[in-house]
Amino acid sequence: MTAKEPPRNVIDPPRSTDGFRAIREEGRCFVDNTDVIARLSDVGDFLIFLRPAGFGKSLLVSTLAAMWRGGPDAVRGLRAEGCWRHESCRVVVIDLSAIHLPNPWNAGAFASAADELLRHAFAPAGFATAAEPMEPLVRWRAFLEASRGVVLLVDGIDAPLRKAPEEGRAEVGRFLEGFLTMVKNLGSGLRFCLITGEAMGLDLAAAVNNFSDVSGDLPFGDLLGFTTADLRTGLRPLVERKAEALGTTPEALIGRIERTCGGWTFDELRRTRVAQPAAVLAFLTGDEGFPGG
Repeated sequence: MTAKEPPRNVIDPPRSTDGFRAIREEGRCFVDNTDVIARLSDVGDFLIFLRPAGFGKSLLVSTLAAMWRGGPDAVRGLRAEGCWRHESCRVVVIDLSAIHLPNPWNAGAFASAADELLRHAFAPAGFATAAEPMEPLVRWRAFLEASRGVVLLVDGIDAPLRKAPEEGRAEVGRFLEGFLTMVKNLGSGLRFCLITGEAMGLDLAAAVNNFSDVSGDLPFGDLLGFTTADLRTGLRPLVERKAEALGTTPEALIGRIERTCGGWTFDELRRTRVAQPAAVLAFLTGDEGFPGG
């Protein structure tokens, strides 16, 4: 199912940099999982959701942000209509993968970059914050102490550690631990909080031991990733176009995608199978032949 069935000549896929709102407004094909996304807010107020790169964590964050900001109006015509009843509220989105990591390493430059990222994240939600430079965790504390009723979405929690040069990893780790510890200790007024990433090391996991990690929960096993049903419905126009270009049938193409791009399973019971969205979309929109040769 797509949110807005596109004209036959508008079958471009969602791009990784596109937000949920842009995808809907431009009528791009996408898989409508808003009903499953809506269930995230039912299982807890403080959640962790982990997936490898290329599975659409940023689009998940963008979709949640649009749903919380727009309330029920944001999901009209989508699968979440009727089950998403939260009224609109302020949302702060922090993409930690966007922090500039100086190389060669400079602790002062990193602190300035982290502070700048936080300051710009607060502004769209209407939080007045000092324009002059501050220690980033001081600014973060001030925000959390005034964040009652706010939805906080943090994308790429582990990205700074993965990208940091060796000489900066300890400094980056201390910042992230402090960042998360403050959410745990000062975030009781938050309406909802979701943290995404690829992996949580022991130190970071300990800092948010009051969060619920739903990464392996069966209801969310195929939340990110394309199922066979997704290829036959929401992505059907792309599949048909590619099948025609390769001189094959849509069903034959779907079978080949399943064999070469699928096989990922994330739920603890291993009942769901999904394909990596980035790989599938690259194949469906590229000039290459069948994936895997």
